Amino acid sequence: MYSSHTHDRVLEDYQLPEMLRVGLEDLVLQILVLDLGEPAQFLLKAVDKPSDMAIKNSLNLLEALGAAESNYDTVNQNDESVMQVSTSLTALGYHLATLPVHPRVGKLLIYGAMFGCFEDVLTIAAAMTSRNPFVSSFDKRDAADEAKRGFASDDHIAVMLAFNQWSDLKRKDGRRAKQFLRENFLSYIALSNIIQLKRQLEKYMRDIGFSSKPKGGNSTSHSDFQELHLIRAVIAAGLYPNIVIAPRSLQGKTAGEVTFRGQKVREMYLHPSTSIHCNGA
Repeated sequence: MYSSHTHDRVLEDYQLPEMLRVGLEDLVLQILVLDLGEPAQFLLKAVDKPSDMAIKNSLNLLEALGAAESNYDTVNQNDESVMQVSTSLTALGYHLATLPVHPRVGKLLIYGAMFGCFEDVLTIAAAMTSRNPFVSSFDKRDAADEAKRGFASDDHIAVMLAFNQWSDLKRKDGRRAKQFLRENFLSYIALSNIIQLKRQLEKYMRDIGFSSKPKGGNSTSHSDFQELHLIRAVIAAGLYPNIVIAPRSLQGKTAGEVTFRGQKVREMYLHPSTSIHCNGA
């Protein structure tokens, strides 16, 4: 609900075009793979052209992911030196351009296939593009958080382990599987949606030549200690640079002044589920 003042004075008549609301990474990949020219110049032809900052951020992200490379040359135009940018796709970029997911998720899938933990990474990627399977009412939120931490301290691994255990129980004992959902505050609809998304993602990966199963082995459904470290490493590599590595002394700090490596950091808050790895400091 909103007031008439908000309706008349604040709200826009029409929603902003999607190009101005979301990241341009997928669009930039398509421009490059279709050889439509330099993305920055091509996007300026749009009716609602994105800002220079949005284009630059998208190119920087793709470079950080290893999906694109930019070369900078200085040329003379009208007796003036002008900087020109030439952007090209890497081998990884060509694969990412064919996957209908965010480049970070695509890189995560490719790394999972390369390092032999594809099945579990497939679960994580499907969960990232779906709703969180852990659900609870407001008055039971603490109990739901405790149930999630019973699987793992970080969200991605917790969802993966919960999904694997539920899948095993569903095959063996449907009644026990339903009880497992209730005890751990898991949504049947969200988990079933993850199954459908996994099938779609697996097909996309198979279409670009990546095997869905590791050679000579099964998936890491019951991942042991070393395999979990490998999966965490693949997550870090796929989602880089959107990762945080911090000492445990910073974990859970509320807004305020914190000293880290001799420097004062203000307004710091690291939720336990956001840290893929915290060292032992």
